[in-house]
Amino acid sequence: LTGIGKALAKLYQAIDPEGHPNLLPPQHWLESEKPVARNAGTPAFLIRQHLKTSLYDRLNTRPFLSEVEKTWVVYQLMRALEDLHELGIVHGDVKSEAIYITTFGWVVLSDFAPYKPTYLPDDDPADFNFYFQTQNRSCYLAPERFFSSSPEAKSRKDDDLQAKQHVDDLMNSKLGAENLLAEAAAGTGPKTGVGGGGYLTRDGQLRYYMDVFSAGCVIAEVYSDVGPPLDLPALLRLRNADNQEDIDALLNLTRLSKYPGVDDLVREMCGLEPSQRKSLRDYRALMRKRRLCPESFDEFLYPFFKEMVQHAPSPDEKLALVCAHYDELLIQLTGTKDPEGVAFFESCADIGHGIGAKLEPSLVGAQDWAVQSQRENVALFRVPSVQSMEVDVSTDTILEPMEVGLEDMLAETQALIDALEDPKRSPARMPRLARSSIASGKGLSFEFTVGPDPERLKQGSVIIIIQLLCSFLRHLRRPHARVICLLLLTRLSAFIPSELRLQRVVPFVLHMLDDERPVVRAAALRALNAILQSCDALLPSDAKIFPKYICPALAGVATDTVEIVRVAFAECLAGFAESARRFIDLSQAMAQRSDLDDSDAVDGAESVESVERDSDPRRPRVRSFDDGNELDEWTQKQMKAQVMRREMTGVVAREDETTEREEPQTPRSRERRKRGSISIATDLMDKDLHELQELITRWIVMIASPLQNVSSDGYDASLAKRALLRDISRFCLFLGQEKMLSVMLPHLIHFLNDKDWQLRFSFCQHIPAVCALVGCVATGSYILPLLETALLDSEERVVARALRSIAALVELGFLQRHVVLEKAQDTAPLLLHPGNWVRHAAIVLQVAVADHLGMPDAYVFSLPILRPFLSYDLLGIPITRKNVEAA
Repeated sequence: LTGIGKALAKLYQAIDPEGHPNLLPPQHWLESEKPVARNAGTPAFLIRQHLKTSLYDRLNTRPFLSEVEKTWVVYQLMRALEDLHELGIVHGDVKSEAIYITTFGWVVLSDFAPYKPTYLPDDDPADFNFYFQTQNRSCYLAPERFFSSSPEAKSRKDDDLQAKQHVDDLMNSKLGAENLLAEAAAGTGPKTGVGGGGYLTRDGQLRYYMDVFSAGCVIAEVYSDVGPPLDLPALLRLRNADNQEDIDALLNLTRLSKYPGVDDLVREMCGLEPSQRKSLRDYRALMRKRRLCPESFDEFLYPFFKEMVQHAPSPDEKLALVCAHYDELLIQLTGTKDPEGVAFFESCADIGHGIGAKLEPSLVGAQDWAVQSQRENVALFRVPSVQSMEVDVSTDTILEPMEVGLEDMLAETQALIDALEDPKRSPARMPRLARSSIASGKGLSFEFTVGPDPERLKQGSVIIIIQLLCSFLRHLRRPHARVICLLLLTRLSAFIPSELRLQRVVPFVLHMLDDERPVVRAAALRALNAILQSCDALLPSDAKIFPKYICPALAGVATDTVEIVRVAFAECLAGFAESARRFIDLSQAMAQRSDLDDSDAVDGAESVESVERDSDPRRPRVRSFDDGNELDEWTQKQMKAQVMRREMTGVVAREDETTEREEPQTPRSRERRKRGSISIATDLMDKDLHELQELITRWIVMIASPLQNVSSDGYDASLAKRALLRDISRFCLFLGQEKMLSVMLPHLIHFLNDKDWQLRFSFCQHIPAVCALVGCVATGSYILPLLETALLDSEERVVARALRSIAALVELGFLQRHVVLEKAQDTAPLLLHPGNWVRHAAIVLQVAVADHLGMPDAYVFSLPILRPFLSYDLLGIPITRKNVEAA
C-alpha cells in the first residue's frame, strides 16, 4: 500500500477544498492491523465527508430533474473535471455513483481511483467486477482501457510498465518528485508516467481523455431518462464497431433526440479515437457556443453558488446572500426588473433583521469562529458583499476560544455595542414595507416594472434558485427568516411552469404549516394561496392533489386557535376553494380528452382490422338476428371469450345473473361509448365538487361559529370573521344558491349580535354581494330584514353602513317598488340625525330611491317623503345628493 498512500497524499495536497468546492478527495486513510480473513491482506480504509445522494440516486428519485437542472448538473461536472485536469490529476472512475449532489443542486466529484487498475483484460471480467461494478451493472470506462491477448496489446502494456518503473525511480527522490509534479502542473511532463495529466496505477497511467469518455457516458445517462447507455458487453462490442451508425446504436443516441445538440456532444466525447477527444474546457465552450447551456451559468449562477459554498455555510447566511443579490439574479435569470421586491429583500439583507447574518470582518477581530457563533443571536448587521466575504480560514489564523485575550474580547464587545447603538443599523429604521411584510407575510404585489425576457424565461434557470431556497427553508433558525424565504419562493414561483410549482414548491410550503411559530404558519398559508392561484395547468398525476394532499394538510390549520393563523386561513379560504374548483375542471378536461383519444385509437385499430377481415373472401359470414348487423365468426368468438373472462372474474355475471351480449362496434355504438365516457367523467367531477363544497362549508362554519369569539392568545376572534366576509361574493359563486341560503346565511346572522362593531359594520358592507346570487325574493325575505335590524344598532357607523347597503340594493334593482317606497318612508327621519355619517347615508338612500323611481315618479312619491325634512321645496329641481344636502 506504499504506492497507493503516496498517490493519495499527492491527491490530498493538490486539491484544495476552498478553491475547488466541486472536488472532494479523501481526507484521511488508515490501514487495518488485522486482515479481514485468513490468507488475505490487511484492508485500508478511505475516509471522507459523508454525502447522502449520488447522481444515480437523484436521477431515479421524484421529483425528477427538469431539463435546465440536468444541464446545470452537466455544467458543474465539466467544471469539476476541468479543474481536476488542470491540477494534473485524472479521476479514473467517473460514473454517476461517484458524483454526488446536494439538496440545493451542487455537484461534488469524489471517490477518486488511484488504487484501481488502468487496463483490464477483455476476456476476463473478474477485475472489472471487483473494481468497477456498479449498482446498475453499467460500464463507464473508456474502450482503450481494455486490452486483448494480441502481441500488439502486450507490447503496449510492457511499454507502460517500463514508463511506470521510470517514474517510480523519480518518485523515490524528493527532488525528482517535485520536478515531476511541476511538469505535470505545467502540462509539459512526459507522455507516460505521472506527467501529462495522470497519476500511477498498477498497470499503467491514466489519461485525461479516459475521463472525457466516462463523462460523456454520464451526460448520456443524465439526459436519457432510462439509465446508462453502456454495460460491459456493449462496451466490448463498441471497441470493434466499424462505422458511426453502429456506434450511435450502441450508445443509444436516439434516446437523446428530444435534446437537440446533446447527441452530437455525446458522440464527440465518446469517440473511439482518444486523440480526437478534446479537453473539458473545450467541450464546455462548445456547449455555450451551441447554446446547450444558458449564459447565466457562467455569468452568475456558478460564481454565485461557488461563493455561497465557500463563505455561507449556514442556511441563514445563504438566505442573506440570496436577498443581497435578488436584483442581479432576477435580471440574469428572467430579464425582469422588480424595484419593489429589490427594495424589500435588499432591506432584509441590509438590516439582517431576523436572518442572523455573518458579522463583518471588521467586527470579528481575531476571527474566533467559536465566539462568533455564540454571538449570532444578536447579529443585526449588514450582510457583507461577495468580495468582503473572502476571509482567510487557514489553520495559522484560526485561534482556540481560550487563546483570545481579555483585551481583545473587551474590544470586540465594545465594537458590538457601538454597532448596535448605531442608528443607521437599528431595526427601527427598517423600511415600513419590509417590517410590515415580514410581520404579516404579505405586502408585496406581483407587478414588475419590466416584464420577463422570453428567451431567458424559456431557459427556466430560476428553478435552480428555487431549489436552493427549498433546501434550507426548513433549517432556518429564526421565524422572520422563514417568512422572508416564503416570500422569495412566492415571488420567484411566478417564473416557473405550473407543474414545477406543484411538485417542487408546494410540498415545502405545506411543511411550514406545521411550524411552531404562528407567524410562519400564517405566511405559509398566504404563500400557498398565491402559488396555487397562479397555477393554470397540471399533470395527470397531480389531478387529486387537493383532496389527497392539500386539504388534509389544511385540516390541521383550520383548527388552529392562534388569531394570526385563523385570520390568514380565513383570508385564503376563498382562494383555496377557487383553486380546487379550477383543478377539478382541469382534471375533468384531461380525463375527457384521454377517453376521446383512447376511443379514437380503438376505433382506428378496429377499422383496420375490419378492412382486413372484409377483404378476405374466404371468411364465412353469419347473420345476427338481434340488431340486423352482420357479424363474422371471428368477432363472435372474441365476444364469447370476453364474456367468459368477465364471468370468471365476477365482473359481469354471477350465478344468479345473466350476461348480455356486448353491443357490436358500429358508428352509433362508438358515439354512445364516447358520450358514456364523458358522462362518467362528469359524474366523477360532480362527486369531487360536492365533497369539496362540503369541506369548505365545514371550514366556513368553524370560522363563523358564534362560539369562536376569543382565541387562545386572548385576542378578539372577530378578525377572522371579518376576513371571511371580505370574500363573501367568491363563496357565493363557489357554493351556489342552495348551500348559501341553507348553510352560510344562518351562520352569518350571528355576526349582527357580536359585540365588535367592526364585525357588524363589515357584515353590512359585504352582504349586498350575496343578493346577486340569491335573487330578489331571497333578498327581500332574508337580507333586507337583517339590514333593517342593523338600523337599530348603537354604533352610528354601523347604521350608516346599513343605510348605504340598502341604497346599493335599490340601485341594483333587487327590491320591489313598494318595498323601496316603504324603506324610504321608514328612513326619512334619519335625515335629521345629529351624526354626520348617518345623515349623509340617509341622503344617499333617498337619492337612490329617487333615481330608481325616475323623474315623474320621484316628484310624486319621493318628494312628499322628503318635504317635511327640507328647508325649501325641491319641486322642479333634480333630486341629487348635492341639492338634498343644500336643502
